[in-house]
Amino acid sequence: MQWWPGPERSPWEWHLAWSGKWGLLVLLIAMILFWGILIGGVTLIVRLILSLGRDRKSGDALAILKQRYARGEIDREEYERMRKEISL
Repeated sequence: MQWWPGPERSPWEWHLAWSGKWGLLVLLIAMILFWGILIGGVTLIVRLILSLGRDRKSGDALAILKQRYARGEIDREEYERMRKEISL
């Protein structure tokens, strides 16, 4: 059996070149890899974008907390409790 269709086959019969023993398995694995990489890549990009915004917000909150502690608006015990809550 040929791996690539010869001139005796019409273009709509080319899929028969892959109908050998391992052809369908190779195509199935390739399809799973393609969709896995595509979906995984999109998921990682979305998670990265969301985590960047979250880190900046918690940094801002921590800066405000430090300012309040420095001005004497809260005591050390309250500062430590709130800092732990922000870090979670």
